[in-house]
Amino acid sequence: MKVKQWLLTLGLCTLTLANQAHAQYTAKLVKDINKGVTSSLTGTHLSQYSGVTDNGVVFLAQNDTGYYNLWITDGTSKGTQIVKEIDNGGNGIRTRWLYDAGERTYFLAQNSNNKGDVLWVTDGTSSGTYQVSDLTMYVGLSQLLLMGQLNDEVYFFADNGTHGWELYKTNGTKGNVQLLKDIYPGINSSLGASGQVRTHPFVLANNSLYFSANDGVHGNEVWRTDGTAQGTQMVVNAITDTEIGGYVSNISAANNSIYFDMNYNLRQHSWIVDTQSPNGRMLANNPSSFASRFSIAVGDDSLIFSARNNGTDGFGGTEDNPLGMEVWFKDNTVNPPTLLKDIWPGINDSLPNNYTRFNDSIYFIASEPYTGYQFWRTDGTVEGTQKVTSSTQNGFDSVVSMGSEFAIFDNRLFFTGRQNVTNDVELYSTDGTQAGTTLAADLNSKGSSYPHAFTQWNDKLFFIATDSRHGKELWVLEKEATDTGTDTGGTCRGKKCK
Repeated sequence: MKVKQWLLTLGLCTLTLANQAHAQYTAKLVKDINKGVTSSLTGTHLSQYSGVTDNGVVFLAQNDTGYYNLWITDGTSKGTQIVKEIDNGGNGIRTRWLYDAGERTYFLAQNSNNKGDVLWVTDGTSSGTYQVSDLTMYVGLSQLLLMGQLNDEVYFFADNGTHGWELYKTNGTKGNVQLLKDIYPGINSSLGASGQVRTHPFVLANNSLYFSANDGVHGNEVWRTDGTAQGTQMVVNAITDTEIGGYVSNISAANNSIYFDMNYNLRQHSWIVDTQSPNGRMLANNPSSFASRFSIAVGDDSLIFSARNNGTDGFGGTEDNPLGMEVWFKDNTVNPPTLLKDIWPGINDSLPNNYTRFNDSIYFIASEPYTGYQFWRTDGTVEGTQKVTSSTQNGFDSVVSMGSEFAIFDNRLFFTGRQNVTNDVELYSTDGTQAGTTLAADLNSKGSSYPHAFTQWNDKLFFIATDSRHGKELWVLEKEATDTGTDTGGTCRGKKCK
């Protein structure tokens, strides 16, 4: 939908934005859970500690005791409530992460004997919130809940006290937890070195989940499972000499192909694996960063990704002209990767990230000298990789990378942006053009609101932000909303929100 004027009611105020039309929006504070300037929400990925259910968005918010409570919201203050008090002998919920598995959302609470975190599940109701098992869960780096989903079951690493950290699965019903396979037999753990566990340890491709594990014989390698013990197997033995050690990182998928880094001898070696067969082949030697959160699948077997190279291994650079982290394209053929654009020339990093499908293209942000992050788009070709925004129009300066994803809402891409006059960081949106990149909401009259961590439910866009009177709390953006009141603040009209 093309828009020419956008009338925006901002929680406590009303703004009219140029070059937008035919739509009225309201952005408001949902509820001040931790009263005053103290924050109830922290972190960057609301999608990693929220889940979408039929009844609303469930999330974990911290109260003044330092523990987290399980909340649900429909976007109104009245409809934002604690789902269920989870105390477990005074221990309760210590971690803020959740895993959204569709109709159910999984989270962790410390067990009653204070020996670890155990798995719970919720559908957004009190009766549908219960402990699934008493297994001690592995929460990973920064207490991130590491899980994967295949069909109606979720997969995770846990320790039952006998087998070490091994692969389990559950369908979410009470007591229905199964040790899928003791990959490293006995009390040893197949989870392996801590360095091989990243933010997305499970990757779905071609009806299988891919992950890294150590069977005690081959070292850390890529494995896959179809949900059965027999179908849980090592994919390829990338390191044939286990004496040198190493671990897998940055697994990415393009349905018919798996891309991953094998780290050993202080180097990274990137591989491609055909999901139809166990045969793997080397993508390149030593692209010193090939991160799964900086990649996106294109078609059935191709990948757009970010990588840098020291120029010694034929990955686009030379020893005299090494390349910083830039945007690349790779299919599953033996052909070398294609450098789509050296955005920041030479050894400097433009750090392309946040790849997002939007308007039949892949949008991402990258940095150039003196401009900060700007929007780019690509169709996977050199000619089709073009800059979208610059800090010269509509009061826009640059995109602010808050470590969280962008959001597609009402046919627009919402993101965190910086104004080029005030330098404030506020909510922006774009239709994919320079002219269509505009300020969506200025929530803080005395500085920046830092909106980030977007998640969508029904016709509402939720995000974390702060204003001059509240800490980091949950806000909501609605199209043609009629409820403009909250329990926290009164109303102002025609001026910037206070």
